[in-house]
Amino acid sequence: MDGKPLEYATVIFIPTSGGRPAVARTDKEGQYELRFSGGRMGTIPGLNKVRITTVRDPGEDEDGNPIPGSKETIPMEYNQTSKLEFTVEDGKENVADFQLESGGKILSGNDGY
Repeated sequence: MDGKPLEYATVIFIPTSGGRPAVARTDKEGQYELRFSGGRMGTIPGLNKVRITTVRDPGEDEDGNPIPGSKETIPMEYNQTSKLEFTVEDGKENVADFQLESGGKILSGNDGY
């Protein structure tokens, strides 16, 4: 966000054709890899609506290090009222980077997640 990596944000890809969403959490460098279901990676090919949020309960990273809980710091235009989209192409390595800008209205609380 604002040209810097957004760490520990949740990225959600929601297929517009219907079906199960895929979810990922960004690392310290803002990188993520979507998890679909049952250990499968990726998401359903085609157009996906994308939501990005920082709302989370306390937890741990892959190495067992604690991650504190967090309130929303990302404007609604990237989560609750997201207009972000990405077309996932079947059989290709898809890279979806999003340039978020602060300054918009932020939904308070844990509504919707």
